[in-house]
Amino acid sequence: MPKTNTWREREEMLTEAVGQAFQARDAEHAAVLIDHYLAGRDFDNMQDLSTLRSWLEQLPGDILSRYPLLCLHYAQVLSVSAAPEQPSVSTLERIDMLLQMADRCWRAEGDLARLGDVYAFRAYLTMRQDRQEQAIAYASQALRWLPLESQHWRGVCLNILGSRALSCGQLTQSTALLREALTIWTNLQHPHGTRSCLLLLAAVYCEQGVLQHAAACYRRVVQEAREVGDREDLIPALLGLAQTSYKWNDMETAEQVAQEAWDASEQWQNQELLQRSTSMLVQIWSLRGPRALVQQRLTALRARFSARPELVSSLQTILQAFGADREVPQRVVASLEPLSRQEQRVLRLLVAELSYAEIARELVVSINTVKTQVNSIYRKLNVHSRREARAIAQDLHLLSIESHRRIIPSPLKNHE
Repeated sequence: MPKTNTWREREEMLTEAVGQAFQARDAEHAAVLIDHYLAGRDFDNMQDLSTLRSWLEQLPGDILSRYPLLCLHYAQVLSVSAAPEQPSVSTLERIDMLLQMADRCWRAEGDLARLGDVYAFRAYLTMRQDRQEQAIAYASQALRWLPLESQHWRGVCLNILGSRALSCGQLTQSTALLREALTIWTNLQHPHGTRSCLLLLAAVYCEQGVLQHAAACYRRVVQEAREVGDREDLIPALLGLAQTSYKWNDMETAEQVAQEAWDASEQWQNQELLQRSTSMLVQIWSLRGPRALVQQRLTALRARFSARPELVSSLQTILQAFGADREVPQRVVASLEPLSRQEQRVLRLLVAELSYAEIARELVVSINTVKTQVNSIYRKLNVHSRREARAIAQDLHLLSIESHRRIIPSPLKNHE
């Protein structure tokens, strides 16, 4: 056989050799070849996942369990194959079993760097399932083990920890973590990782009151997301940009941007983002025109959605309040004054029946600060008790959890 030197030729030869090993029913040799195929390459650079999955599915469990790298890649393939939906319960059980096998092998070998890969991937998985506390624990441990060259997984873990610090009001720590992550995503030329990090940084800047920096982040995300048609990054960025324009009292720009977010949400049929876009538009309309005009516009929305009950249900509270009643209920008007991110955190803990002392410990603030924030929440929602706050929060989806896709870039989202 003539000597071949090109990477593509070597790839083709290795792929052919794996196929031949399976045809010869030599699964052990196939596993050795696949392990060689995977060594030295990052999962996020994988191109032909269908072939890889086909190979791994053919390996007997007793052989697979001796190759931790194969176990880890198999778990990642199963997770990515289910995206953007959550993996099924049976798939999650399979993924967990594979990760346990990889963990046992590398722990026995004392390979902490590879254990870091396992924990980072667990952090990614648990964050997707909204198991945030567990995700934080995995991400923290992963960063202690991951070498500096494991840039992708370090970026994922930094995004998760930066998001957590933001949710706890630890803005200085959040800024440092997210800026480190942004450097990684930029160096990797990872567009979605960059956008996810910019959205989080924009939220930090909004909390700090540095609206110019926040707007710059949102504009960059809007521009890049438009170019690739990524609505899941585009719409939140548009809403953030509308909110900053609103705070600057630039209502014309705020309405224009919020309308674009609404149109994209309606086209995508995303109920959560449609709810947020509608709330933003009503908030702007209520300041730009008479109440009758707001009612007229929302009545038009009701008619537009008449054949789509799944969308009407997500907007029911706002449509009923503004479209059907002569007078807008004060409760809904008050709810249009946005809660700060810290007030949203307090509200979530408040309706979860935590005491003021428990909320203070969770958010690392004083009890007096919690009391002040609760009073502000009650004023904005026009309520007087936890029970009433819970009711209005549920009615207006104030406690809905956003998709964590923006926090945790997909392991394969390195090019678009």
